[in-house]
Amino acid sequence: ALPIFHRMSDAPVSYDRMTRSIAEAQQEMHGQWVGIKVVHLGDRDVPNPLVFIDKYTVIPRMLNPVVKAIESLEAIFDSSLPEEHPGIRNLLKNKYGTAAELKDMILADFFKFAFDGSGDDGGSC
Repeated sequence: ALPIFHRMSDAPVSYDRMTRSIAEAQQEMHGQWVGIKVVHLGDRDVPNPLVFIDKYTVIPRMLNPVVKAIESLEAIFDSSLPEEHPGIRNLLKNKYGTAAELKDMILADFFKFAFDGSGDDGGSC
């Protein structure tokens, strides 16, 4: 496939807003920030604001399956509701205990590994 070329643009307004957003998030985290501290625009990975927007609109698509799984746990563990998939409730209760315990485990794994940089290609967030 042929490479796609985008017009390079520094995007100072977008850059300033994202820099402020990161600073605000870091301040709210009281020193517990573990994410990247820089915004890059106008380089090979994010050549312009449209690529920036496109790049970060995938976040809801990444998070939706996790959110749906977490939201479904209460109903799966609720003994007063009929089982959609017989046997799953007992399997999960025996293995994980409660919906809250399984939720904590899923979220701990997700946040430990989802943003650990292992998919980094040298600059693409």
